[in-house]
Amino acid sequence: GTIAGNTGMATFTTSALTAGSHAITDAYKGDSDDGPGTSAPLSQVVNLAPTKTTLIAAPSPGIAGKPVALTATIAGNGTAAVSGMVTFTDGTTTVGSAQVSANGTATLSTMLAPGAHALVATYSGDANNNTSASAALPFTVILASTSVALKGSGSPAVVLSALTFTATVTGNGGMPTGTVTFYIDGA
Repeated sequence: GTIAGNTGMATFTTSALTAGSHAITDAYKGDSDDGPGTSAPLSQVVNLAPTKTTLIAAPSPGIAGKPVALTATIAGNGTAAVSGMVTFTDGTTTVGSAQVSANGTATLSTMLAPGAHALVATYSGDANNNTSASAALPFTVILASTSVALKGSGSPAVVLSALTFTATVTGNGGMPTGTVTFYIDGA
């Protein structure tokens, strides 16, 4: 820094300090009237930049047997780009992790069981940015809707002849499994 006018003060500005505690000193080289001098160290603490993590899940509600996209957005204070990892949890269960992209988001595609969920995204932080976690996101996964089509082996048929009936179950979630009950005249 250069001494400004007759103030006896010089200023130095930097944005290169990393997080932590730094000892800042100055050294005056002296001039024709004044000898050199050095100040006592000044302790300068630099904190990690604060972050805020938000979470969305889509589609909402989720459908059993179909993936759900969890997207966390990490907002920093604008001085340092965010990097690192995001861990996604459902209550106390870890669902998975994803790397933070250059645009400050992390996305994970996952399958969730039918029912109510409380989803949270936790940002790990990095060398310049502090950790943060989203608020719990209430999320519901519903059972997939189904349709059932029934086909017979032929009508009319002869008394006591073997007849085959086939039920085809179609769902908008995963491949339907389980049992089908057939009724004859309501019984």
